[in-house]
Amino acid sequence: MYVVRLPALAIVAACSHQLTSGSVELASVTPDLVCNAATTTVALNGDDFTPMPSRTLGDPRLLLPQVTLEPIAALPATPAAPAIVIADDPDSPDTSRVHWASETAMSFDVSPLDALPPGVFDVVVTNPDGEQAMPDLALAIVAPPSVAQPQRICDGAADQAVTVTGAGFLVYAGAAPTVVIAQPAGTKTYAPAAISGCAPIAGALAETGIQLCTSLAIAIPQGDITATASTTITLAVENPAPAGCASSPPLHVTIEMSPCRG
Repeated sequence: MYVVRLPALAIVAACSHQLTSGSVELASVTPDLVCNAATTTVALNGDDFTPMPSRTLGDPRLLLPQVTLEPIAALPATPAAPAIVIADDPDSPDTSRVHWASETAMSFDVSPLDALPPGVFDVVVTNPDGEQAMPDLALAIVAPPSVAQPQRICDGAADQAVTVTGAGFLVYAGAAPTVVIAQPAGTKTYAPAAISGCAPIAGALAETGIQLCTSLAIAIPQGDITATASTTITLAVENPAPAGCASSPPLHVTIEMSPCRG
């Protein structure tokens, strides 16, 4: 648990009577959908997020509220995640993820270095005296999308339909992944014409209709692909914000000359 060292006199004065915190309330978690491969600060707003002095007079310090993620649902085709205590170490600032601003505002960082497991979690704020925020609010953590081999793309002599398969293609109401193709003449971005192989993500989240899908169909207009035979282009899938991660590394595709093989 994160601690802040204080002068001994301040701790003695504070510890001259029993201290307890109020009824912790968690009003919002923003964003409540994140990617574990991107650095994201998750803001917590509520009431009575209360640091408290320790009773160790020889090592006076202030204990901050702890943030824990308690698993409530697994993601499609993903193992159940364990409970996560957000790292909070004052002796190692580079690994501390919890930040306290006031009794109504805290935050914590989702960092790629932590490789947090995907899943849907209750966000639990616990004051040093054991008071917890109830009821808890949900946070969904997803992994970046992945793209499977092989892909077939022709030169730009004709319109073509391409189906991109893989896993972790994030869809929710009003948002969908995009397919990004980089070639010598420049980069093109395509919205999917059709999405399939979808399974829902459980949990009461701000986004509605959240799903993880396995197939994206895109239409590439004539003239978009200008590379020639044996030229390698790259293809990646980018999920929408607030969990906007891209597949990595990009998939390398060798262009086929028209007419493509059937």
